[in-house]
Amino acid sequence: MDSEYLSVYMQDSLTIDTEIEVLGIEETGEEMYLTKNEKNYIQLLPLYMVEEIAQGGMDGGYSSAEIAARILEYSINDA
Repeated sequence: MDSEYLSVYMQDSLTIDTEIEVLGIEETGEEMYLTKNEKNYIQLLPLYMVEEIAQGGMDGGYSSAEIAARILEYSINDA
């Protein structure tokens, strides 16, 4: 994907088992809520933030599930 700015969007809701999609700003306009191909999405976080949180979790020895939960928690409570 050729974009200068990518964000992670979750289909329908912010839950741990929700399908995700990485979209460029050209498609989203950085809107929090988006409808694409008749599906509703909500922005989780910019991709760079997801990468930073994931890297910190991996460096700390956390499991993939723990890292995913932290990313979701950060998006809901701290972002």
